[in-house]
Amino acid sequence: MVIQANMSPATIVSVWPETKKVFAEFEIRMTDRTLDKVIANPERLTSILEHLNVAIGSYKASN
Repeated sequence: MVIQANMSPATIVSVWPETKKVFAEFEIRMTDRTLDKVIANPERLTSILEHLNVAIGSYKASN
């Protein structure tokens, strides 16, 4: 399974605690809003998704 833009930071961290440091690095607060609603810049969203998926060992990011 890969982390996708339609998932919220709070849900992602509850399933994959190792992603908490990625959210901290990108200064993204824990929220129930989905990543695509929290991060307006498409390039930044893609980068964050890539970092999150690497953190969980899933290298094929999907958004």
